[in-house]
Amino acid sequence: MDILYLVDRIEAILHAGQKVPLSSKVIVARADGKAEEIRAGADQYALEVLRALEAHMSKTMETVRGGIKTLEESIRESQEGVPPGNGA
Repeated sequence: MDILYLVDRIEAILHAGQKVPLSSKVIVARADGKAEEIRAGADQYALEVLRALEAHMSKTMETVRGGIKTLEESIRESQEGVPPGNGA
């Protein structure tokens, strides 16, 4: 469509006293609705990413705690003169 045709069409509608089909209020309302959909989707995605990160961090913390425990036992056994792996 040609821009001049659209301008002429809008002017004809306005001169005829008819309402413009897409008023600024309708456009804003549609934009607000779309923005809310986007925000809701972004929030859901962020929640999923954070939950996955939490699960990954929990596994990492288990590994770290296991490493700390192993090193503490090794240090304790070496201080007691017990060869590593042969202590209680």
